Amino acid sequence: MGEKLYGIDLSGEVTPLAARDAMVECFIQAHYEVMQEMKEYHKFESEEEFVKMEQVNVAAIIKSIFAEIGADFDQPTKKDLLSAMSKLTEYAANFRSPEIIKKHYDEMVLIVSKLN
Repeated sequence: MGEKLYGIDLSGEVTPLAARDAMVECFIQAHYEVMQEMKEYHKFESEEEFVKMEQVNVAAIIKSIFAEIGADFDQPTKKDLLSAMSKLTEYAANFRSPEIIKKHYDEMVLIVSKLN
């Protein structure tokens, strides 16, 4: 098994759905501090409840980006993923520093570049 990035084994084959799921995980990690601030405004029953809410919220953001660019979240193409990544960098600019955005964008390019 090779190096893993957002749950993707970079030494193996990458599917579009796996790359999309990695995008969700990447966005969660890139916005970790912002998401943690939500705990100040809402009492969660458990850490598991918070993680579930985080995943649902981030997936909803990414689904809306896919809809905005006319792409299918459930059957993304390499082109769709790259277009979504571009839009997500614009969105993330409201919350994160350019350095963090570039780091995560570059990591996702590495994953998406493994697609045929």
